[in-house]
Amino acid sequence: MNILIVDPSSERRALVDDALSWVSDRYFLQQAQSLMEAKEQLRGEEFQLVIVGPELPEDTFAALVFLRGWLPHTPLLTYTKMSRFDRNMPARLLDCGANLVFDQRMSATQLGLVLRPYLANKSNVHQFATRKAAPLVDQPAQRAPREQVASFG
Repeated sequence: MNILIVDPSSERRALVDDALSWVSDRYFLQQAQSLMEAKEQLRGEEFQLVIVGPELPEDTFAALVFLRGWLPHTPLLTYTKMSRFDRNMPARLLDCGANLVFDQRMSATQLGLVLRPYLANKSNVHQFATRKAAPLVDQPAQRAPREQVASFG
């Protein structure tokens, strides 16, 4: 699985790489420090997941809009420092095309759990038993025909 991370911070890129290694060993992480570098990599590679960090040299919102247009069916994740004083930030990032917004202060193990569903493929997806569907209309059980018993006397 090819994954692209776009973030100017080498520490955050290393954290994402650590988080990915907690949940999978079947990925190839390519890194870009800016949207300009990411554009070069997008021309030559196909990515199954893109993670966009905050504080890009370009505007992060514009980067998300561009990436969503370039990769309309690829999961696009982003992170920011979430605050109770700015609860609209995650919504704005989602409106720009992100599939998921997470807090950049997560540990590698926490982030790994968040990223795990995006790394699932047919070989490591757990299959859970499903219940049988209930009948749409409850119908009484068919009774066996009664024998008529006549008693005399």
